[in-house]
Amino acid sequence: MMPRLRTFVLFAALMLLACIASSKTEPLPKVPVSVALMADVQYRTGIGTYRDYPAALANFRTILNELRGSEAVLTIELGDLVEDSSPEQENLDYTMLDNELRSLPMPVRHVPGNNDIAAIRRLQEQRGFGGSNLYYSFAPKEIPGWLFVVLNTSEASDVKMGNAQLFWLDQTLEQAGSRKQKVMIFAHAPPRCLVESTQINAMLAKHRKVIIGWLAGHTHAGEFHQVEGVPEVELSAVLENPERPTYAILKIYPDHWEIEGHGAQKSYRFPLN
Repeated sequence: MMPRLRTFVLFAALMLLACIASSKTEPLPKVPVSVALMADVQYRTGIGTYRDYPAALANFRTILNELRGSEAVLTIELGDLVEDSSPEQENLDYTMLDNELRSLPMPVRHVPGNNDIAAIRRLQEQRGFGGSNLYYSFAPKEIPGWLFVVLNTSEASDVKMGNAQLFWLDQTLEQAGSRKQKVMIFAHAPPRCLVESTQINAMLAKHRKVIIGWLAGHTHAGEFHQVEGVPEVELSAVLENPERPTYAILKIYPDHWEIEGHGAQKSYRFPLN
């Protein structure tokens, strides 16, 4: 072999080895990104006349054990963590379940529900549950280009968001559009259950290119709807499925997103434009 050719072959081999070594030290981002979801645990200390609260608590704890072995980077609890009862009991029940949630090896975010909003407000100064109005947005670092929007669908009253929050939501979606962000909305109640459903539907139509989906609880049965072209998934309630732990994993891929159902929860798949 000619000296010049031998030198070139040696150089090419060294470059190949360097590339292999580099690929081992710089792994590609993990796909998909997984976010755990649960809704309507609605636990209350004691025995219910028509609801199995002990089973709800047992299934809640089973879900937490399963999430400890999952690849979820975040857990979002979609509201009504406890059933409304006396203020003292609500505080005790909410604090107990919140402490157990916070034992997970990933961050936890709460979405206020109509049954637990009073307990959350009472405990707000002691524990962090988001902004002062309990609606807020955040950009998960694991999903560049995405914005998660958490709504308080009982801000003004039961299933009523109020004008200030509606204005904030419209402005947040406008800004997300200008930044070319993809928005996922997390709320306890779905649009059709809200007092301001007409305004919300108009807002979804206006920002359809920005909003990827609306994830909710509240209805307990677990349903799917298209609202102005936006996929809207209502999770099955932990409380209503005493025979099996029920929750979901939101999985985000480069070209689509999925709801992976567990227990009674149905699974769905949606393309990303």
